[in-house]
Amino acid sequence: MRSRAVVELERPLGRKAYFKIPHLPGSRTGSSDRTAPRELAERCLVAPRPGEEVLVQEKLDGSCVAVARLGDAVLALGREGTLAARSENPGRQMFAAWVEQRAASFRELLHPGGWLVGEWLALAHSTRYELRHEPFVVFDAFHEGRQWTFDELDARLQGAFPRPTLLHRGGALGISAMLERLGRGGHGAIEPPEGAVWRVERAGRVVGMAKYVRSDKIDGALLPENAGHEAVWNLLVVHQLARDLAQAGFEVIRTKVEAVGPHRDLPLTDDVAARAPRTNYFEHHAKVVLPSPDSEAEVSRAFAELGAYLSRGAPRADGVELRFVTLRSWGLGQASADARFDQVLALAARLGLPLRNRTREYTVYDSALDVDTGWMA
Repeated sequence: MRSRAVVELERPLGRKAYFKIPHLPGSRTGSSDRTAPRELAERCLVAPRPGEEVLVQEKLDGSCVAVARLGDAVLALGREGTLAARSENPGRQMFAAWVEQRAASFRELLHPGGWLVGEWLALAHSTRYELRHEPFVVFDAFHEGRQWTFDELDARLQGAFPRPTLLHRGGALGISAMLERLGRGGHGAIEPPEGAVWRVERAGRVVGMAKYVRSDKIDGALLPENAGHEAVWNLLVVHQLARDLAQAGFEVIRTKVEAVGPHRDLPLTDDVAARAPRTNYFEHHAKVVLPSPDSEAEVSRAFAELGAYLSRGAPRADGVELRFVTLRSWGLGQASADARFDQVLALAARLGLPLRNRTREYTVYDSALDVDTGWMA
């Protein structure tokens, strides 16, 4: 009989981090998979019981992983509950390093005894993704064994990490209707998306879950051990550049991807922008000329009342007191974000400050928002 210490070393939670979700009728299954009970399938696909709500989200194709807080320790785990850092899988090893870099953020997000569960999409398994967000997509959470509801998780995350695309919320949803809503998915899948997960909730509890996987999906088709070629990574180009810089001896503390100027994928309305992760936001910039260095504090306070920040650039040889004003807008569509910046421009005009080089950017990826702590609201 193994000692408790050995079990805790192998599985710090004393259990698996996540369970296997049963399959709905028509879903592709493997030898170790199980089918959802008939009554659960009917509640998902035909009609839920009184008081139940059905939520359907895109199912992503990666590695099921978890981030747990035990005391002050933040641990990266695989679905089976073992430490990701000890895995032979390079994707799991990368996940462990990624979590370690963000330990402080997870420590603030999680209470002791809690853990997040999500899909780690850095390493392509059977589906390649053109990611526009962090490779960790959170779909569930627990605290001392209790599973959180969809809204509880949403309120806790507050956009800190992306979540699987929500396809439906309300009554039951059939598989054909799900596939129509799924389309190409919401996370940049190159191949057809894997499927969807049904979640049944009632009175603040999760009372059932089931999933559907497309029939032609082959598990791990792109993994090196199955494909006979090198690993395929779903990483942003900026990550590859960051890795090259790190190998050259530079310390990379932040990576960002921004869309400048008109773009077809910019969120035009507030409701669309509100569904994006907190790492997505509009940012407006302008250069202002101060009448003198002594005016900086007063001008800075005036801009701060509108949520804008005044920063200093490199000194100019001609003695012109040039400053940058930055306005960042979360959860707002382009029209609302532009309207906020118009107020900043109007203030500059009232203060008699000449303006130069006005720009609007939309940040589609930001790896380290905490770098701005104490610098921006």
